[in-house]
Amino acid sequence: MTELTDRQAEVLDFIASFTKRHSYPPTIREIGEHFQMSSKAAYDHVTVLKRKGFVVSDSGKARTLVV
Repeated sequence: MTELTDRQAEVLDFIASFTKRHSYPPTIREIGEHFQMSSKAAYDHVTVLKRKGFVVSDSGKARTLVV
């Protein structure tokens, strides 16, 4: 299985804990705000997590990230 960087692991943990707490996943913007990064940087992290198989989502729809 592909290794995660420390930041990727933090983003993955945030997505999982946010989803558990709210019963729906965070948006890219919420991920960016939590980590004080741009939405583009948050999007890039999520894209890598998808490519590595840690999350899936329905493209084009909001709040569809699944760990």
